[in-house]
Amino acid sequence: MIRINNSRVLLTLWLTTTSFIAFADSPAWNNAVNKPPANWQGPTFKLSDQYPTEIPEACPKTTCPWLNIDLFPESKEVDFSDAGIPNWSKEPKYKEYITSILDYIKQGQSRDLNNEQGLIVDVNGQTRWFHIPWMAYAQETGREFVHGLTNERTAHLSDFYGVGGPSDGEGRGFETWAVGMYNDIGAYTIGQSFDKDGQPVLETVNGITSTKGMPFKEGTVVVKFLFSSVTPTDVDYLKGSPKWQSNRHKETSDNFDKCSRTIQDVHLVQVDVAVVDSRSPTRWVYGTYAYINKGGATVWDNLQPLAFSGAWTLGHSPQYQNLNPLLRVKACSTKALRSLSTLVAKTA
Repeated sequence: MIRINNSRVLLTLWLTTTSFIAFADSPAWNNAVNKPPANWQGPTFKLSDQYPTEIPEACPKTTCPWLNIDLFPESKEVDFSDAGIPNWSKEPKYKEYITSILDYIKQGQSRDLNNEQGLIVDVNGQTRWFHIPWMAYAQETGREFVHGLTNERTAHLSDFYGVGGPSDGEGRGFETWAVGMYNDIGAYTIGQSFDKDGQPVLETVNGITSTKGMPFKEGTVVVKFLFSSVTPTDVDYLKGSPKWQSNRHKETSDNFDKCSRTIQDVHLVQVDVAVVDSRSPTRWVYGTYAYINKGGATVWDNLQPLAFSGAWTLGHSPQYQNLNPLLRVKACSTKALRSLSTLVAKTA
């Protein structure tokens, strides 16, 4: 459903009077496109932007266990035919890799990912998760004030059920609202990349001009939680999916009024992840989990690994994927891919 982008993300720095410096008033650092009403009693999003200022140490294998799982064949060659699709039951390392990332993400979070607590940025007394700036700039699609969700593509029933399943035609469809976070290792790069006014900071190293702080360090984890106006009544496998409030576009009989917002519910449908793993030729590995009710004890137990992708061919770059099959999508479940075709992670 949603594209995970491998491009360099321009991000920023917040400093306090001790090891940080206060930023100037800039729209880059706005929490949301509009403020909650005076009588609002629900959750209110606050930008997590006190980014680390010191180069992070290597992520211990006990903290980032996926870095200790060998996915990358020495030959760096991949069979891109159907015969090259891995057998997940015989090669559990792929599922182990993507599952260990989710185990890291869920640390310190509520079991039910409830609306009141939302996403918790502090884990074990330290800030683990950070947001990027400039996401509250666009009035139509920018961050809403409850959970900091931004508006993304509109989906239809065919996106949830695939070809041959129920369809709502090309009607109003369902809005997608999402929020992403970077862990503390990735946040260091975010903090180096923008100045106090939210403008990108560039530097030239060895004759190459780039955003300061790049590339993202190994151990960087990026996660995006995607919610939809779809309900379990519309899509039965979403039963038990976390229901959040969001200040999203008003629904009309046949469309969405993008100039007007009101508090309405959304349900979790998908979680996308991206990690930096230096063993990958592109340094990035991507994964997607879909919420599919399997009767798990917690919300996290019902997040099913759906797809996994990375570049296994040495010397190629994702920018050429339209010309070459550079990225092998490692499907965790062929059945899930058939029924949830558009939830497979994509790369730029």
